[in-house]
Amino acid sequence: MRSIKLSTLALSSLSLCMSAALGGGAPKTVVVHAIYPTFQNVDEMDQASGLVVLGTPIETFDASAHVGEASETYEGGFYTFRKVKVRKVIKSVLGVAVKPGDVVSIVEPATVLTYPDGAKVRLTTEDYVPMNKGQEYVIFTRPGTPGNYVIVNHNLGKLPYRSVLVSDTSPAVNTQFNKEQQDKFSKFIDDAKKKYKL
Repeated sequence: MRSIKLSTLALSSLSLCMSAALGGGAPKTVVVHAIYPTFQNVDEMDQASGLVVLGTPIETFDASAHVGEASETYEGGFYTFRKVKVRKVIKSVLGVAVKPGDVVSIVEPATVLTYPDGAKVRLTTEDYVPMNKGQEYVIFTRPGTPGNYVIVNHNLGKLPYRSVLVSDTSPAVNTQFNKEQQDKFSKFIDDAKKKYKL
């Protein structure tokens, strides 16, 4: 496991980007640098996870419950609660009974902030790309606040199970994964399928 280092100018950069984003027009995406643990393979992710499921988000990212305070000098936490319908419970050691058919709340490190004048800004941590509505994922999580589960290992903690690795029609980040990232996703997906016999 390794950790991503915090950018020394993260807050200043964020403030400048937020000022630019508030200038009007289409919502801007602001990438916030942060420290979070990263894992190099599926076995490490499995060890760090209390709940691993095969599931599908039932709402778009934009229609989900966003948390964060809209301000020009924003420094607090931000995230979005995603409703995910579980098709299969792969691992559960949290003492919570999650079963197929349940809808669980998964916390993603991105959000949409709406200002009093109606302007919107999309915030994401380290280029995190939210899950797509209707796409099935193998999702690795750890316990968050009661009833919520936090994704482990950032983008690699929710592995698309059957479809192409592209952003949703209303993404938090207006990007697609590059070839190197897609190759890494493919390896993680193949390893997860073998490990869990999916």
